[in-house]
Amino acid sequence: MHAPTGATIFGAVDDLWQHLDTGDLHIVDYKSTSKQGTPDLEGGFGAGYKRQIEIYQWIYRQAGFPISPIGYFLYVNGSKDGGFYRESEGCMRFVTTLLAHEGNADWVEGCITEAVACFHVMVSNCPSARFRRCSKPRPCSSRFHLAFCAMRPRLRARG
Repeated sequence: MHAPTGATIFGAVDDLWQHLDTGDLHIVDYKSTSKQGTPDLEGGFGAGYKRQIEIYQWIYRQAGFPISPIGYFLYVNGSKDGGFYRESEGCMRFVTTLLAHEGNADWVEGCITEAVACFHVMVSNCPSARFRRCSKPRPCSSRFHLAFCAMRPRLRARG
């Protein structure tokens, strides 16, 4: 729970590795792909992956865990050498790469505050009455409507 806004921040951490000497926990995220070359964090989805680890680090630190600033991505990349799938063996071949990232979660707190403020502006400016009359969460085709319905009790309590 983000105390200043009441927002619940969560994610599904793939793994935690504990440093045997320091006791610190390292956030680990598993990635799988099938692309040419060695995976890295500098292009493509790299910036998003880094933010993902940093949010996980922030969540665990808020919960009081000793989290190392170093997080890891364990990539398995479908091998292009000699064919990806070997029919005779009935298996796919992968090359494993471990990438370290020194996270800095200093941006997370401000980002959460801004996102919740943006959400409040969207709700207050929403022209549709159905967003304002929802009394409980229910299945809906609009993700915004579902999010608003889930947040409405907290919005009322905060004024």
